[in-house]
Amino acid sequence: MNKNQEIAEIFNRIADALELRDEDVFRINAYRKAARILQEFTEDIAELDRKNELESIPGIGRGWPKKYTNI
Repeated sequence: MNKNQEIAEIFNRIADALELRDEDVFRINAYRKAARILQEFTEDIAELDRKNELESIPGIGRGWPKKYTNI
């Protein structure tokens, strides 16, 4: 499993946990959307992190890279 897939799996698990806690549906959907984007993303997310270019991933908001650095 590559790093993109690992991070996507983590995002899906976070979404699952948020669902169990009956959290905000928009937050849950944001994690699921990020997971889908990363699963389909062809560039290596770890390389983008090294170059401080995580914000260049289409569909990933500005807040995600700030939360998840050093992947």
